[in-house]
Amino acid sequence: MSSTKTEPKRLSTRRIRRRIRKYLKTTPQGEFQVEGVCFAEKHRGRILNADKMGLGKSWQTIAYGAIHPERRPIIVAGPAGVRYKWQREWLQHAKLRAYIVDGEMTTHDQDRKALKKRIEEWKKEGEKGYKLRQMIHDAKKRLRAKWKVNKRKVKELLSAKIVIVNYDIIAGWLPFLVKMAERGDALLVLDECHYLRNKTAKRTKACRALSRECEGVIGLSGTPIEGRPAEFFPVLNMIRPDKYDQFWTYAFKYCAPKKGWGGSWDFSGAANLDSLHRSLKTVMIRREKKGPKGVLKDLPGKLPPEVIPVDITNREDYDDAEADFLSWLLRKKGKAAWTSAQRAEALVKLGQLKKLAALGKLKEAFQWVDDWLEGTDEKLILFGISTEVLQAFKERYPKAAIIDGSVSNKPFWTEDKHGKRIQTSKRQQQVDKFQKDPKTRLVLVQLRAGGEGIDLVAGSCVFFVELGWTPGGHEQAEDRADRIGQTRKVSIFYMVGKDTVEEKVLDLIQAKDDANAQILDGRKGGVMKLLDIFERKAKRTSKHRRTA
Repeated sequence: MSSTKTEPKRLSTRRIRRRIRKYLKTTPQGEFQVEGVCFAEKHRGRILNADKMGLGKSWQTIAYGAIHPERRPIIVAGPAGVRYKWQREWLQHAKLRAYIVDGEMTTHDQDRKALKKRIEEWKKEGEKGYKLRQMIHDAKKRLRAKWKVNKRKVKELLSAKIVIVNYDIIAGWLPFLVKMAERGDALLVLDECHYLRNKTAKRTKACRALSRECEGVIGLSGTPIEGRPAEFFPVLNMIRPDKYDQFWTYAFKYCAPKKGWGGSWDFSGAANLDSLHRSLKTVMIRREKKGPKGVLKDLPGKLPPEVIPVDITNREDYDDAEADFLSWLLRKKGKAAWTSAQRAEALVKLGQLKKLAALGKLKEAFQWVDDWLEGTDEKLILFGISTEVLQAFKERYPKAAIIDGSVSNKPFWTEDKHGKRIQTSKRQQQVDKFQKDPKTRLVLVQLRAGGEGIDLVAGSCVFFVELGWTPGGHEQAEDRADRIGQTRKVSIFYMVGKDTVEEKVLDLIQAKDDANAQILDGRKGGVMKLLDIFERKAKRTSKHRRTA
């Protein structure tokens, strides 16, 4: 953040309203959205907007950017799945065209080193003579073509006023984004900023470096923290480095540090959460949909979630894996998987046991979905995680809409039923199929691919056949249905395998949710570590054996 520039005078609420009418092509859904823009103005575009999902955080951000035409460029960073949604919304709400940064960016030196390494591999594989020379010639030709394309992309990027880049590639494009930011009064938008919780990740380091060159930084996430205060620091440091400047100061106050072996410190705990909540009042704005302070009184809301415990059909296989995981993995998956799993046995075991539990629930899940579709006239949103589980549902319900990693979100032009040219994508077509086709009553959604950035308000029942690790992921998924436009109460069901690791994962999600609530909303809660799952299981097993 530059200290040499003269700070412009803040706009009054009255002028903000006038500018919204002038620059925006759509109207706010409620007074609370205007208040969100005013909060950003009050703090000069350095805020965390943590409104609950479905309250229009993107509209508020676009409105703030639109009423400040002098704040250019605007750089929107976020997950890959929301790039085209942002592009559509800038055009829809403000008639502004956004440029999407696409593809990895590497330096010429990196490319030459990669080619040199590849040539050595070809030689080791026995390639020689004319064939090797031809392979090298073709590789260099492809490299020159790549450089030519990258040169054009850089030129387009530097001439754009609004840029959208995904977190996976932002590190490679950082030098050019910094060059953009240095030219003007830049605004950086960090969508789904909880992706930046790991302070050592490349994406986090890149965003932190870019934030230092921008006059404004707006973080957006309905679930900005996922259980541990230490994971909250990177985003707070990007938004308000003047207030949250030193990690150690922050960690010793809010993370209950414990000294480990070799002088290392463990910052996975939590402390003084009420104090942290109070300190966020000048940084964060957060509104609920329902409740005493809710801003959408007319929204039907969500019914309390119901847990459906079921017996798994592969109990013997599950118990074998739980009792002696590495031996089970060697028998079932082979030596390569066994060797790889030895490096991180506990985490691999967790993942495999979750998948086994999910596969063991398929029979009960099929029956539940059949009963729902036959017994009601409502549409159903089903969330899963693993490819095997979702594939089983695809085969069982071939007419269902599908939103997973295999369904592209890249836009293309087509014609609607009236012959009008429209921009859409394969993912949007699947969303429209579920939203608009009365015969499509089921949508199968991969939690990571479809848990953010889409509206599924045609469905009023959300069914989780598998569990993620964080309450934020589940809340994001639930709120695909609980949004503006929903006309029914949203029912939520979690199917959990009895006497499986899923029961412990459910406890973990609840414990993390309690901690998040205390930090963000000022409610009391607690914290629990992930790998305590197996420790508690081992203690119970040992106690049971002593009793026997």
